[in-house]
Amino acid sequence: MARSDALFLGGADTSAERAGSLCGRADVGRRGAPDMSLVRRGSRRHSIERRIASCERRIRSIDDRWTAGMSRSTELADRATDLAERAIELAARQAFECQLRQARSALQRACQGQGDICEGCGALIDQARLEAVPGTTMCIECQEESERNRL
Repeated sequence: MARSDALFLGGADTSAERAGSLCGRADVGRRGAPDMSLVRRGSRRHSIERRIASCERRIRSIDDRWTAGMSRSTELADRATDLAERAIELAARQAFECQLRQARSALQRACQGQGDICEGCGALIDQARLEAVPGTTMCIECQEESERNRL
């Protein structure tokens, strides 16, 4: 196996099921009636777990294409196309790995009861944002600030 192929084979071995086992599912309040905040948290955890599984599937798909290898063509244009496709897949894989790390972090925070607290400022994250972007760990203001600082 080539060194470049080995780089793409590691990393995404933790399944969403194992990530979901970080915390229990408590959807019932003290008196046996459904506790809506706990139900919402369970729903949020489920959304995050689905996001984790999706990222893992996409990473495995890219890895599978990488292990299949480049075409054996001797044509320069074919080889250039293969290299360009690999560069695009590398960028996509890196983006999925970043999303996967964020989702796992969000799941862990949700299990600790901190899933709706912004990592940046400590304020509550808007419920609509949590539903729209499962796995988010920052309020919209802190996220925008973080993205501006990356540029």
